[in-house]
Amino acid sequence: MAGITAVTRAWLALLVISAISFCFAEILENRALAVALIMSITAVKVGIILIRFMDLRTVSRGLQVYFALWTAACAILIFSCSLLP
Repeated sequence: MAGITAVTRAWLALLVISAISFCFAEILENRALAVALIMSITAVKVGIILIRFMDLRTVSRGLQVYFALWTAACAILIFSCSLLP
């Protein structure tokens, strides 16, 4: 066996992160907090997908910053909205 490739590690990380999100959804009583945590975790998943599967690591620094800021802005917006009464 040649070893685990970066794509396989990313895929495994996505599976583990998805399982953690599922556990938060099932365990937490406070639904607003569960949604906020799951959406924060989703931002991490988006980052992994952008870097590993959409080859964002090979584009210019400006595009990398743009997509990082876009992901953070979306996560903050959804996180904030989920905590509103």
